[in-house]
Amino acid sequence: MSASESYELVGWLIDAVPANWPDGTIPDKLSFVDRDNSETYDGVKTLRSRKGELTKANYLSFSKASTTPTAQGPGYDLDREDVVSCRLEGLHTDQYGHVDNAAAFQQLWRNIRDAIYADRRRPVGDYHTLFIENIRDASGDYRDYFRVDFEVRFWGCEELP
Repeated sequence: MSASESYELVGWLIDAVPANWPDGTIPDKLSFVDRDNSETYDGVKTLRSRKGELTKANYLSFSKASTTPTAQGPGYDLDREDVVSCRLEGLHTDQYGHVDNAAAFQQLWRNIRDAIYADRRRPVGDYHTLFIENIRDASGDYRDYFRVDFEVRFWGCEELP
């Protein structure tokens, strides 16, 4: 996948979440990060360093998409499956973060999920469908650090010359 195709999917997600926010009022302390182009997010290696970043805002981050092209019938066109890896992180207010409790974080996650699914039938370009998969909610692993990892899979087709 070329860099522009990857940026197209990541950029679409970064734009779609605030545009489709369920009640129209996206939280002030939610930052969107392209992990492939981020000085803020990249380079933070330890949980202690990550918690320091999370005192500034909750982070919803996306990484470069992977691509799986498959031949479509006897012709030269391709079915495409592209995946964007996503991560939502937050820190409890007791640790100077922006998450009041586990229920508030779960609501934030549900709003993000609903915003992504709002355009699931014709998301972007030659893609006709998207869905969220491989959800791993690691929030229970830490008392003050909340995290959900998930993937957004885009389905589409590509007509070759």
